[in-house]
Amino acid sequence: MTRRPRLAALLLLASAACGDGSGPPPPPPPPPPGPSAHHLTFVAQPAAGLADSTFASAITVEIRDSVDRRINGATAAVSIALGVNPGTATLSGSTTLNAANGTATFSNLKINQRGRGYTLVAASGSLTPDTSAAFDVFAPLVVDAVAAGDAQTCALKRGDATYCWGGNVSGELGDSSNAEHLRPLRVRTDQQFDTISAGYGLSCGITSAGNAYCWGDNLDGRLGDSTYDNRPFPTPVHGGLSFTSISFGFFHSCGRTTAGAAYCWGGNNVGQLGDSTNNPSPAPRLVVGGLRFTTVRGSNFHTCGLASGDAYCWGTNLHGELGDSTHNYYTTPQGVHGGHTFLALVAGFSQSCGIATDAMTYCWGLNSSGQLGDGTFTERIVPTPVSGGHPFVAVEAHGQFVCGTTALGFVWCWGGGYGNTPVAITQPAPFVSISTGFGHVCGVTASGALYCWGDNSNGQLGDGTKTFRSTPIRVVY
Repeated sequence: MTRRPRLAALLLLASAACGDGSGPPPPPPPPPPGPSAHHLTFVAQPAAGLADSTFASAITVEIRDSVDRRINGATAAVSIALGVNPGTATLSGSTTLNAANGTATFSNLKINQRGRGYTLVAASGSLTPDTSAAFDVFAPLVVDAVAAGDAQTCALKRGDATYCWGGNVSGELGDSSNAEHLRPLRVRTDQQFDTISAGYGLSCGITSAGNAYCWGDNLDGRLGDSTYDNRPFPTPVHGGLSFTSISFGFFHSCGRTTAGAAYCWGGNNVGQLGDSTNNPSPAPRLVVGGLRFTTVRGSNFHTCGLASGDAYCWGTNLHGELGDSTHNYYTTPQGVHGGHTFLALVAGFSQSCGIATDAMTYCWGLNSSGQLGDGTFTERIVPTPVSGGHPFVAVEAHGQFVCGTTALGFVWCWGGGYGNTPVAITQPAPFVSISTGFGHVCGVTASGALYCWGDNSNGQLGDGTKTFRSTPIRVVY
């Protein structure tokens, strides 16, 4: 009778000695292996670059020993190849080099396709290979048209895609998000746009059939879709009208139809819709007067149009931007004084400018930043010649400066930080078209190359940075 308790005690002691009764605990894991006796190490990593272009900085690989010191006398051949390849890219250049003093420097490598997350692998016989840090390869954006807005820029390649980049607080990039992008990304749409425009927090595209779509900030109904809801992707403008162009003010938008009629929508506190009222409208309203316009341009709180060579403006006139010799605001189109016949017309921040048949460019309105280009800072309530007599064939304005382009594709700007007379822009090539934003400018060359300069605080220059650029820089994606 006394053996059972004793046997139970012995079993309890055995169990305690073995932990949970399943046997002895496993040994600790071995330490991670250190470097092999000889191995390769990237000491100058590949950085982001352009497709079909040599890396901006040389890529350096060292042969090292077990304590990670460079082996000074090593002369082994080192080869570099693509590791992670997000597409079907190839690596070219001198991909195999003999090390000198344990170092192989690759200075002419390039990858032929754009892509994200590439890596390179360095190898040499029995040496332990090494893999580089991930990097991206970009390509120059080739476009047919560009539109510079406030904090964003949009561009399109006809028959291909529409791109936007920069600030995206209200969905003005059209990618269904509010995330800022420092490089171009595709607008979320199945539509193929033929023209593109950008303004203060919104953008619009028009198809070859004249169907207009807008996206972004819808304050006061500026998107024209009969609502006041922001749209982070292209949404049809209400009414089924066929448009050739759309431009923007702070709180309103205006478009020209294929029949030459002007329609405006959005805020109307100072008559900028031109419908003889001060009532806002989230859908297009016909500008009164029965005029047939060849150009309609809105900006800030006023709008201007060109009909049979005659310039008309309406809306605010606080600084004489309507050019009618007064400071009265108007809710219907008013003729610009001076007797000029214009070939081109544009509305800026609080100024207006036009190119007349006498080959002179005239501006009027606010001049606090020299945006009238007449060598003064004096406000003008009638058209005043821009200094220099440059034979511009196109003029653009959006912010407190103006830019003109000559027939040879050379650009001059005035106002803002440029001064009160035209200043020549240092260009990489002539531009066939330009677009001015609130603080930046973009130009397209004959080959479709896109360059931007100026304010870049929201990444609107598309160069992957937020660095101000005083001269044009290539847009890549």
